[in-house]
Amino acid sequence: MNIPEGIRINFRTDGKLFNLNRLKARTKVSCDRIAEIMYADDLCFMAESPTSLQRLMTGFDESCRKFGLKISVKKTEVMSVGAQPSDPLQICLGQDVLKNVEKFKYLGSAITSKCDFDPEINARMSAASAAFGKLRPKVFLSHDIKLATKISVYKAIVIPNLLYSSETWCLYRKQIRCLDRFHMQCLRDIMNIHWSDHVRGTEVLRRANLYGIEAYIMRRQLRWCGHVSRMPDTRVAKRIFYCELQEGKRKQGGQLLRYKDVLKRHMKRCELDHLQWESQAEDRQEWRQLIRQKVSSFEDTRKTDLDTKRDELKVRTPAAINYNYRGGILTCPKCDRTFRAKIGYISHIRAHERAEQRDAAAAEPCCIAVVAVAEIG
Repeated sequence: MNIPEGIRINFRTDGKLFNLNRLKARTKVSCDRIAEIMYADDLCFMAESPTSLQRLMTGFDESCRKFGLKISVKKTEVMSVGAQPSDPLQICLGQDVLKNVEKFKYLGSAITSKCDFDPEINARMSAASAAFGKLRPKVFLSHDIKLATKISVYKAIVIPNLLYSSETWCLYRKQIRCLDRFHMQCLRDIMNIHWSDHVRGTEVLRRANLYGIEAYIMRRQLRWCGHVSRMPDTRVAKRIFYCELQEGKRKQGGQLLRYKDVLKRHMKRCELDHLQWESQAEDRQEWRQLIRQKVSSFEDTRKTDLDTKRDELKVRTPAAINYNYRGGILTCPKCDRTFRAKIGYISHIRAHERAEQRDAAAAEPCCIAVVAVAEIG
């Protein structure tokens, strides 16, 4: 099937990943069309318009029929990414209309029309939780197995389920915290550490000799970008890695994270030179060793900073609050409201203080300056 359809991209594979201005040059910039991504029996078609997608599906159906193959209509789905059309896409396969969905699975990963990773994170946590639950009675709660063995089993089975396909994730801080919370709950359960024991999360990681989830994701993504940079220039993965769309622009305001943004953030936090990393990644062994050292240093610094922040919070002097009791009941001295708990009383007093500060700021006289600008010609 030779149909000139697909998504048009501009790319340069001569380095400088984070310098996007290079893709606006008139020379040394190549063009390509990405129409399909295929692995084994999983096939994903991509197009810029419904008409182009329909031509791709029709051509693929005709090619399959020549070899006596038939496409399963029930397993074939259509999804619109980006600007949502007012009406569902009418993509036909023969006489059948394909189903429109908001998300689907490709190679085990959940892809959504909004390009967010919340469904994927939930799916990964469910898979990891199922793996942990099956091993918990006979492995993690067993008194006949050493702690080091339990940690090795957790590291070999549960973490790969949790971080499957994390090499391509673009995560925000709230999603990393969600994954790290699950990680710490599993470790505390394995080590039989309860909240009443007052053991910090950093101490739990040190006892288990493990990293936080963010460090594992950073290591996987940095290793993967080095692997892609060493690929031949003819590989589709490398072309997509160093490309941008021919048409379209990003909207004004807050932007969604791009994979390049995530990689640059990782390199800055690991103190890697984002201008010279391609030359460092040419040697596979040296790049892996460098990543291991930098991520380990980042994790040690992160744990130390968390301990320091926690110590500062513990030695902080609590604010002096005058609890006003009338007849044994907490009562607000300004509006005579009563409270059963001290926390409600404290929040109410702080609300009064903020209101007084706003009133004082509003009562201050303001000076308005009027400037006239005249053009002299």
